[in-house]
Amino acid sequence: EGLQALLSQTLGIAVGGWLSVNTEAVAAAVDALGGVNICVPQDLFYEDPAQNLRIDLQAGEQCLSGAEVCGLLRYRKGYAKGDLERLHVQKRVLCAIAQKASAGISLPKLFEIYEGIQGKVLTNLSKRDIISFMRLLHSVRHGVRCAFVTLPGGALCLDGVSYYAPCRAACACVLQEHFGVSASLMDLSPFCNDSDAAKNIYEDK
Repeated sequence: EGLQALLSQTLGIAVGGWLSVNTEAVAAAVDALGGVNICVPQDLFYEDPAQNLRIDLQAGEQCLSGAEVCGLLRYRKGYAKGDLERLHVQKRVLCAIAQKASAGISLPKLFEIYEGIQGKVLTNLSKRDIISFMRLLHSVRHGVRCAFVTLPGGALCLDGVSYYAPCRAACACVLQEHFGVSASLMDLSPFCNDSDAAKNIYEDK
């Protein structure tokens, strides 16, 4: 609920629903889909006995199991750009899962998959909402086209800790351009409230 409120405040729109899944849910969903095809960007190896975690993947296009997908989602240590590269990989994984779920998977199968993982899912969405989203996903005949947009903003340092602070005015540009949604910009503080600066931040992205 805290993240939901923060996003609503930052974006200037009402964010009504949220859904949170853990790695067990992701693994179970991927396995139920029969795995997903993903291009692993490089050889990945990492072990952490304390977490009972072992990641060992070879570079290249391949069909990954649920456990392997979760390893790919979590891996970051060997990337030159660290978390930034992991974020890029995570976007590609989410696209691959959505495309697999929307192409060649029957609607009853989608319902079956959700029933199998709902104990590992936290959400404020009703069952009616979930069913509506599944039907929408299934209606995309040629697979989902995924697009990710990074909220424009900049670095912010508070008490010696670095944060990424979205710029509300620039975020409004993103909402309008990509989603056709107009956001309320009545309260821009404490983020950048200069419209020219906001436009520059957005265009630089």
